[in-house]
Amino acid sequence: MAANAIRRISALLPSLTSSRLSTRMASSTAATMSSSSASSSSSASSSTAPAPSKHDSDATVDVAEIGPHRTWTVTTDDGLATLACESFAPPVDSDPKLPVLLFTHANGFSKTTLHPFMAELRKHGSRHPFLAIDFHGHGESSNHQREDWDWWTLGKDVTTVVDAYRAKDPSRSLVGVGHSIGGAAIFMLEHYRPGTLKSIIAFEPIMFPKEFTSHGGHDDLVKGTLKRRAVFPSFAAAKQQFVKKRMYAALDSRALNEYVFNSMRQLPDGSVTLKCAPAVEAKNFSNGHKHDMFDKLADLKLPVLYVAGEESEFVPLSLAESQHEATPNSQLQVLPNVGHMLPLENPELLAKTVLKRLSEQNLHY
Repeated sequence: MAANAIRRISALLPSLTSSRLSTRMASSTAATMSSSSASSSSSASSSTAPAPSKHDSDATVDVAEIGPHRTWTVTTDDGLATLACESFAPPVDSDPKLPVLLFTHANGFSKTTLHPFMAELRKHGSRHPFLAIDFHGHGESSNHQREDWDWWTLGKDVTTVVDAYRAKDPSRSLVGVGHSIGGAAIFMLEHYRPGTLKSIIAFEPIMFPKEFTSHGGHDDLVKGTLKRRAVFPSFAAAKQQFVKKRMYAALDSRALNEYVFNSMRQLPDGSVTLKCAPAVEAKNFSNGHKHDMFDKLADLKLPVLYVAGEESEFVPLSLAESQHEATPNSQLQVLPNVGHMLPLENPELLAKTVLKRLSEQNLHY
């Protein structure tokens, strides 16, 4: 059913690569010319104060903005990892029939980086309970002791947490809200436990058709991740380096601060390090094209909304289109002025998108 879209992906990738390479070369040339021009300018201009940046503030989200907060842990069925979870109670007068919104984060990040998104959901009227998880090797969760874990293991992470959560309230329904690797894991939860979710809202989930898996497009990403710096002298030094990277600079300031201050930990000598080790992040990238969740999309019965970023550099729109075509009861929405990190780039836009979808499904008020 998705054959045409798959061909579009294959056709699109070379043009994307060529186009972006040309754009970057042009940007690099422009930057070099600008640098050369700047070097010949007066000393007075070099002393001009830098323009204010949206990342000047170190503010994070006060969890009280989201609601009464509880943290807890669950041990995986095999006993080889401990998963960190958090739940937020809804406003006291909310409808007890409203579904729980289940949040899953992107590779290398953590549940706290979604706090700005959750805060915007509350700000714009969400009265749902919230549930979020750190995948193993991320945030406050432990690394998995098995060496052969893959993305289906991440799906089991989510399933373990949901099983534990629903043991106390089996009648409560859920809506999966997943981003990137977390989006794929949400689909895997529904595969493991059919009927658990009333709906899925997925932000560029990483699920490739078989014809795409041989592309090996993540090889450079894996190599780059393994080389990435993990330890910095301080939180401030880490943030200073991150904002030099286009992906991090594009994030909402609160989301970036949640990443810096809550997805890193301080070492005894005062330096700070990433909670998700580059080796863990790289392994997820290397396995991203190997799972077969895409082939199971045709079996899904629940409604699905795929949300793609118009400016995404990691996931071509053709992939989102192929996922939509392969999923019987699905819709695709493309949002302007955001890339792959949609809920971290523009939490307010994504909150409004989610609430509109829930309202259309009578799952909001």
